[in-house]
Amino acid sequence: MCLRLGFDRLNSLLLALIPAIVQFHNATSLYHHHTFYNMETAIMLPFALYALLEFLRTFPLSSRIAQACKGLQPLLMFYGVLTDWLFVFVAITVYATRLARRETAPPVVKRTLLLQMKQAILFFAPALAAIAVWIFQIAHTNLASAPVSAEGLTLIDVFVERTGIAGVVDDYLWYLKTSFITHIKNGYGASGLIIIFATFYLATRGRKFMKNRDNTIKQAIVLYLILLVPCIIHNFIFIQHSHDHIFSALKFSLALSFAFVLLPIFVLQITHRNHLLPALQIVNEDRSITWVTIVSLSASLLYGYAQIHAKHSVTKMFAKPDYRHVLVGDFIKQNTNYRDVVFSDFYCLYPRYNTITTHFTHKVIYCANNLDDTYHRTKNIAEDFSIKILYRSADKQEADRLTAFLNFHDILVDNIREEELGLLAFDGKKFISQYEHIHECRAHPDRCSAKRREHR
Repeated sequence: MCLRLGFDRLNSLLLALIPAIVQFHNATSLYHHHTFYNMETAIMLPFALYALLEFLRTFPLSSRIAQACKGLQPLLMFYGVLTDWLFVFVAITVYATRLARRETAPPVVKRTLLLQMKQAILFFAPALAAIAVWIFQIAHTNLASAPVSAEGLTLIDVFVERTGIAGVVDDYLWYLKTSFITHIKNGYGASGLIIIFATFYLATRGRKFMKNRDNTIKQAIVLYLILLVPCIIHNFIFIQHSHDHIFSALKFSLALSFAFVLLPIFVLQITHRNHLLPALQIVNEDRSITWVTIVSLSASLLYGYAQIHAKHSVTKMFAKPDYRHVLVGDFIKQNTNYRDVVFSDFYCLYPRYNTITTHFTHKVIYCANNLDDTYHRTKNIAEDFSIKILYRSADKQEADRLTAFLNFHDILVDNIREEELGLLAFDGKKFISQYEHIHECRAHPDRCSAKRREHR
């Protein structure tokens, strides 16, 4: 990219290091790329590749490279749309920039309007195909009407909830403040927040700024818009999703990383009318390090230093684990194995907020308020297994009552206890059999009486 902007190889190499420096010295990108895998993590690489290919295709290329770009972009669009909704807005933004560059026929008369529609269909065909595959998957697995949460929300309900459409204006504004200000500020710091939107402001300063500028600088502006505008639109559309998840700020990391390279260029383009490199060279016009490189590299290193030593953002992402989570995690790891299915009405994955995540326990702890929940979760397991119910010492009496009930129905319970925690362990297959027998007796007492007489 830097070579395309007119920098020599030395400057281009140094400038190319800057996005990597910013990514690796940033709490949000470092934490979420190394801790867990989600939509915002998965979409980063195809997002960056697609934006790079779009930037390269605006310059003269060899026929082989041009064909490679032309073939890769539709594939990336298909994969990206299947991965995350963010890529839908990436595709729309890219098509809008092509319209602005007049790469497609302007819809002035009927013939050009038909041509425009044809070009739009061809451009968005990979995205439409990906959405068609998604709809087929939903229809084929009957997810559209199946409950996907403890509250009985359907897939459509969850989609509407994530958009924030169902909320009132005050809620929407609160979501907006959290997703645009709080999450980004916590992840990238106040300096990162300012840099992201300062570069956006300079990139969209208006026709006066764009007028009489070098075409390469215009392409750099377009690149930054492609990196940032889809993220902003995604935040507006899926406002509650962005509010509920701190990892939603990760998608802004690309814009932040490139802002350190582009912001000094945009500033100097505003303050200088002459060509970029001759105005900035220190030694001579043939080979020198420009002020853009010095300023950009110094700023990225200072930002990295500030991020590492800033207590607010870094400690928020890398805080010491809650001792209770470690205690429960160690207890579960020591007293369970692969064939155990673990339940709890307090320490469980969803919908409680005091979640014990799997990297503490190495086991998923399912929520269960009663034995009915336990039965319905395990009744279709074909292999032999054990059920283990985790409880706190405060719930000891309830655990004793449950143990007495299970023992009464010939289900032997092993009660593993420590100072703060306990674990009721019993055979899963026998529990399923006895549970069904108990319910059959309640529903058909005559059958049970007849079976008892036969048994005698």
